[in-house]
Amino acid sequence: MYEKEEYQQNLLRRQAVGDFLRRTAKRLPNKLLMAFKDNKFTYKEFDEAVNRTAHALMALGLKKGDALAIMSQNCYQMALLMWACFRTGVWYAPVNYLLRGAEIVFQLNHCEARVFIVESAFLDPVKNVHNELSIVEKFGLINLASIDLPPGWFDVDELLSGNYPDSEPEVIIHGDDPASIIYTSGTTAAPKGALIQHCSYFSQCASFLSSSGSRITEHDIWMMNIPLFHIGASSVFVACVKGGAAIYGTYGIDPIEALELIQKEKVTSLIWPPTLYTGLLGMDLGQYDLSSLRKCVWFGGSMPLDALKKWMELCPEATFGAHWSQTEINITGTLAWLDDHKIPEAGNIIGKPMPDTEIKIVDENDEDVSPGKTGEIVIRSPSVMLEYYKNEEKTKEVFKNGWLHTGDVGRLGEDGNYYFVDRVKDMVKTGGENVSCLDVEEVLNSHPDVQVSAVFGVHHPYWVEGVTAVVVPASKNLTEDILKDYAQKHLAKYKIPKKFILVEYGQLPVSPTGKILKRELRVIYKDIYKNVKGK
Repeated sequence: MYEKEEYQQNLLRRQAVGDFLRRTAKRLPNKLLMAFKDNKFTYKEFDEAVNRTAHALMALGLKKGDALAIMSQNCYQMALLMWACFRTGVWYAPVNYLLRGAEIVFQLNHCEARVFIVESAFLDPVKNVHNELSIVEKFGLINLASIDLPPGWFDVDELLSGNYPDSEPEVIIHGDDPASIIYTSGTTAAPKGALIQHCSYFSQCASFLSSSGSRITEHDIWMMNIPLFHIGASSVFVACVKGGAAIYGTYGIDPIEALELIQKEKVTSLIWPPTLYTGLLGMDLGQYDLSSLRKCVWFGGSMPLDALKKWMELCPEATFGAHWSQTEINITGTLAWLDDHKIPEAGNIIGKPMPDTEIKIVDENDEDVSPGKTGEIVIRSPSVMLEYYKNEEKTKEVFKNGWLHTGDVGRLGEDGNYYFVDRVKDMVKTGGENVSCLDVEEVLNSHPDVQVSAVFGVHHPYWVEGVTAVVVPASKNLTEDILKDYAQKHLAKYKIPKKFILVEYGQLPVSPTGKILKRELRVIYKDIYKNVKGK
């Protein structure tokens, strides 16, 4: 136990994420903070519930510096557990609920989670590897499906039932203490554990609450249907709490539920991937009242300009914005607000650096490139992660010359905005030429009969890699020949896909945040050129 004076001195000027909640609860006690289905919490109610949850975690034996792993879709229990971690110094270690087998084992053992809490929908995959999780001392169940509790497991709802005090636990927390370990999405490689400090969230919130950031205020009503295991959702949640906004969470991404929620609860703010915006255009959106929307942000890819135009027409009172970031920088990257409601020159616009960030474009020798030239985006900011946990080699690789090397290729446009070109590892080397997949996607997406496209490279016997395009049609008129003719008119010959594959929207492999998983596309179509001879 700490000496009282030591704890009081720590409270005096510390940077601790959990303090955001306490302060806003005192400022706006009766304002709605969060709603998940029928469960609603004011700021005061949520603050007290988090304190009870924090004491419950400590009663389980967790202490500052331990990791609590959680595998669940969005629910209020997960939200309480996340904030209880911030309040106790326990590392919030969410697990992507799509992981299976050895993937689960790796992440749990890597972060040395002492307690693993699992939602009922994912019980079977966890039970399949239960014997390989020797590092875990206790297992808990978020029982959303009312199933039988496995022997030896505890029920999370009983843990949160109110048997613990609602006073704040006395834990000394410093700004450089880790608050969370968030694993990279692994869209191009195996996930790595980014260790995010409490001070990083202070910088992130300073950017997100500013006029050149996400402009979060206490008047906002945000929809949270991207998963809380993702850095985007958890960090936006933190910024909303600091700013006093309200959040309506959903279990997953259900288009009809999302539209009905916007209409019923007068949601003002969205943060969605382009795939969700484009996918919803296939529905009859005219039957829903979307007039409450004021801020619509996209992230995780290029927005087809035709889709953006249609959304601007649907929501004339809303301002649209493009956000670029990654886990390693606690989503504090760049943002482009289209305040003038003009369609940008390209859907891959990512805007200008948010406050607390510096960005530049460099070549392979870490030398600055001139405006308009492409190179790797590097960044420095108080938001940058501490390290890749237990991975000194990869940490050194990304922290070079005083900058975080993002692995993203970009350029600085004449308009002063940055533009995302591609992942370094998503460039296709075909016939000795480098092809940006995003450049090809921009052209294909500009065709009026294309809803969305994904371009990637797979082995080709002649070209080494063949540029390949999977396309979701927006009409029945689209054919492979039409796409080929269109590409020939708008792309250099070496950039034209060797194959156009037409699929339905539901056939696209996507992450829980809506990112198209090109690594899976490469596996699915790895043999598509197997029997090709010559060019």
